[in-house]
Amino acid sequence: MAQKTKLDRKLQLKILLRLSEVFPSEIRYPKRESFSKDPNFIYNWEYLLEHDLVKSSEVYTGDKGPGDFAMINARITAEGLDFLEADGGLSAIKKTITVRPDVKSFLNLLKVHAESLPEAEKKNFLKTITDFSKPIVQTILQTVLNDWLNLK
Repeated sequence: MAQKTKLDRKLQLKILLRLSEVFPSEIRYPKRESFSKDPNFIYNWEYLLEHDLVKSSEVYTGDKGPGDFAMINARITAEGLDFLEADGGLSAIKKTITVRPDVKSFLNLLKVHAESLPEAEKKNFLKTITDFSKPIVQTILQTVLNDWLNLK
């Protein structure tokens, strides 16, 4: 049985939403916020911090229990705001990947696939793909990629 961590998605969302309400400003003393009373606040704050979704000037934790900490200038980052957006924000646009399929590699994949076909089909299949010209393969790849992207 997997051990449950102190990660709390509802608490993380509450933190991010509250910080987004005051953006571009910051919350000077977040200890006064209701979410900071949660015993797992620091654990989840550090998690958000490591993912660059939030930042703060300083965090001090004490030894008097869950509410014993001090934090100055809590703020949501641009990445945190993008995370809250359904479309991924500018981060999604900036991380766009361009795919340029390699014709030779694609033909090699087809040849590997041919190995699983019955012998009669295999010979016909291999002859057909051998006759493919580079523009034909590029058109096939483009069509497959477009169809795949339209499914998303």
